Amino acid sequence: MLKKLTIEDLESVKKILPPSKIYEFKETYLSELAFWYAFGYYDNDQLKGITCAYFSGDLPEWDLVAHYCDDAEDLTKMINKVCERFEKHTLFKFSWIDLDYSMDFIKNFVPDRYHSFKQYETAAWQKPRYRKHAGTLYNSGWYPVKSSVYYSILKNEERTF
Repeated sequence: MLKKLTIEDLESVKKILPPSKIYEFKETYLSELAFWYAFGYYDNDQLKGITCAYFSGDLPEWDLVAHYCDDAEDLTKMINKVCERFEKHTLFKFSWIDLDYSMDFIKNFVPDRYHSFKQYETAAWQKPRYRKHAGTLYNSGWYPVKSSVYYSILKNEERTF
């Protein structure tokens, strides 16, 4: 089950996130900020993973910002559920980053019903190409490793109107 997280879920969130991330997560995703979303993936009433997204409403697309999950199967299910949630609102495109040192390789967890392609690469300690990506995907920071920005689009045959 996928649930939008609120401040009431903070104790469960603390069990998954590193302590250094709690304050920023609370201020961004569990506050009254309108465009930032955090979803919790639950199995048997236990929080198994967290994924974060950004949707401004300006463009018909969203950004998969971060995910916290130790189990590959749960991560696959969680990302699929988040995609389904946005698909219900006819949002069929999203961007995300993959870091060079990432063990997850998020591209392996994007549902098969999406076409995914690399938009561009950013070298270590460099700004991303676009300001929108800097503010959402990179959270205005620079990574010490090479990163790639990907774009995923729901295949036409999978779309329901």
